[in-house]
Amino acid sequence: VAAAAWAAAGSGRDRAAAEEGGDDVILPGVGGDDGVGGGRDAAFLLFTSGTSGKAKGVVITHAAAVCQAVAKVCKPVCVHRGTAFLSVVPLYHIGGISTSLAITAMGGTHVFVPPKLAAGPMAVPRGGPSANLQALHTGVNTLVVVPTMLAALCAEARGRRRRFPCVELILVGGGSMTAIPELLASTRETFPKAKIVQTYACTEAASSITFAVIRGGDADAAAPGSLAGTPVPHAEVRIRKLGEEYAAEEGPELGEIITRGPHTMPGYWRGPGSRLDASRVQDGWLYTGDLGYIDAHGNLYFCGRLSDSIKSGGENVNALEVETLINEYQPSRAGGDEAFRVLASAVVGAPDLRLGERVCAFVVVDDRYFQRATNAKGGGGATEAPYVESGAACRSLRSHLRARGLAAFKHPRSVFICSELPKNSSGKVLKRVLRERLRRLAATSRRAKI
Repeated sequence: VAAAAWAAAGSGRDRAAAEEGGDDVILPGVGGDDGVGGGRDAAFLLFTSGTSGKAKGVVITHAAAVCQAVAKVCKPVCVHRGTAFLSVVPLYHIGGISTSLAITAMGGTHVFVPPKLAAGPMAVPRGGPSANLQALHTGVNTLVVVPTMLAALCAEARGRRRRFPCVELILVGGGSMTAIPELLASTRETFPKAKIVQTYACTEAASSITFAVIRGGDADAAAPGSLAGTPVPHAEVRIRKLGEEYAAEEGPELGEIITRGPHTMPGYWRGPGSRLDASRVQDGWLYTGDLGYIDAHGNLYFCGRLSDSIKSGGENVNALEVETLINEYQPSRAGGDEAFRVLASAVVGAPDLRLGERVCAFVVVDDRYFQRATNAKGGGGATEAPYVESGAACRSLRSHLRARGLAAFKHPRSVFICSELPKNSSGKVLKRVLRERLRRLAATSRRAKI
């Protein structure tokens, strides 16, 4: 696969050539039979966890692997012979595989941290800098990370008063940079000369679907959702219209992100009848299950997940599971003024510097408790029902969820109490409204009423 990507990209291409002609890379013979194996033959089988937690085997074809490697030779990533890549993304992760193929194809350098020195991706030994931080002094100029890893690197570098102008490129996947302004600022401080490229990707698409160079301008922060950018050269991206719940009263209308091209999986391994499960692929289009829209400039924006799955610290949290248990909460008789009744709830993900997303719950409580909490926060005169963050309610609900056996990483880290949830004419909760409120809260760093 690496040899094919090398041939497609052009032997000996360096960064200058990639910058000048990277968009014109053509893949000869992808999808055909070259006597060794067809492009749609399986190259890898990678397992991913869905919202139910059941692992699914994603079939990655040779064509997909080659296309994704070449995409990272093109703009804006531009892997080249001088690339020195710190391999912190596991090689059983599609991001680690596709980046490694691209760098190998172009004759770049891989820098690996021995497992004994790094007990985890971001392990920090006592008394000294982490192995990954030390590796940045070996000539590394490229990082491929998820936001959780990047936040850990920046936090340690800041604590040790270190900066790394040697890093030229940071490719970020698995979470949004524009949704977490603090992380973007910290990254620019720690890596002052790095070009930051956001990728919207998934295992079912063999890695990247879009790329965006993150400049941190006001336009990015003001737009609803998270900037994902424009499609990679081999991919088509469209928005599938959905029902009334996603109809726009203000701003863009959301739909499901779908993509087509040689990068998409043929299906999941061992579906019904021992065949591939191609339920998410129709007429060549991969239905990602993600919400988004495309703006007037052709940029894709990611706005959440249809499945209500929250990705927190690399773990999938099913919102419905948490909501069901929250709605079962019963106040303690000894609770006094702290006692409240749960009438309804909605669980969503909020941008988080360390976890990527943190679990947040919006809880409709009885009027007595809500009015007392609102007055305590100084919101008694509000004309529109506010959402008030309540530490007491959060502690009570977390204790309840712990008693019900819910894993700690699924517990809400913030609870906002309210008198009602935003709903459409059919009575369905508009979670996109709640996500947008949390996104604005993260952008303005306010912590009380939103």
